[in-house]
Amino acid sequence: MAIFHLRAALSVPVGFYKDDALQILLARAVRQGAFRLPGEAWPRTEPLPGFALLSLVPALVVEPHWGLLRVMGLLFFWTSLVLTWALTRQFLPAGASACVVLLVGLNPILVLNCGAVMPEIPFMALSLALLKASSQQTSGRRLAILAVGTGLATLLRPEGLALAVSLGLWIWLSEGTRKLSRL
Repeated sequence: MAIFHLRAALSVPVGFYKDDALQILLARAVRQGAFRLPGEAWPRTEPLPGFALLSLVPALVVEPHWGLLRVMGLLFFWTSLVLTWALTRQFLPAGASACVVLLVGLNPILVLNCGAVMPEIPFMALSLALLKASSQQTSGRRLAILAVGTGLATLLRPEGLALAVSLGLWIWLSEGTRKLSRL
């Protein structure tokens, strides 16, 4: 399946989606201390700055060979598949978990975008990582990691706010249930 994803990522040139070029330009702008396109007087409010911050170092390393940024999207996509496996194994038998991973891994929208320089795939990986982390026993350190992760999620995609509220509610409800069960 990895070869399939690699071929799919290579089939769509970086810059094919207008957002690719926009994200690369914003990552370069952040390096220079601003979040605006060349020629703009004011900082941008759309898209969110999280992906530009996340891709700051990779963009610096590969410049001007922007096609190498596909590796970042592929790594996040493959991380999402591993996290999907880990998360579903908590609730499903191995065969059913493998089917879920296969469905995610062959989803045409995800496969088409796995090499794109856009925040959707990293947001998916971060969301799955946060869901996995929240499904385990929470400690002070784990709560700090979840807080930082949800903060980054809100900077990557607008849906990060819904993820932050959902995770907060889940932790609040599960901690309350644990406290009640100790009585």
